[in-house]
Amino acid sequence: MTIFVIDIETTGLSRELTDLYLIGCGYFTGECYNTIQWFADSPEDEPEILKAFNDFVSGRFTLLIHYNGNHFDIPYLKAKAMKHSVTIPFDSMEV
Repeated sequence: MTIFVIDIETTGLSRELTDLYLIGCGYFTGECYNTIQWFADSPEDEPEILKAFNDFVSGRFTLLIHYNGNHFDIPYLKAKAMKHSVTIPFDSMEV
């Protein structure tokens, strides 16, 4: 089982009216804990960071750990991915 942790930062709570500007991810490789972040310099970069996140996560992890992600992070990311026609791999893993 490969585990990763996510947290996102947005300009507000509404998926329709606000912007995603940061996706943070933590994960282990061997005995080392690693972090990676995708930062949007502007709202126009939203599709780019969603795609980069998807490319990094897809097929690599099987279990997602989050804090309150079922109520905010995951629905927010799914809505933004749908808006920008980007695939997000949450359906293929435990959340």
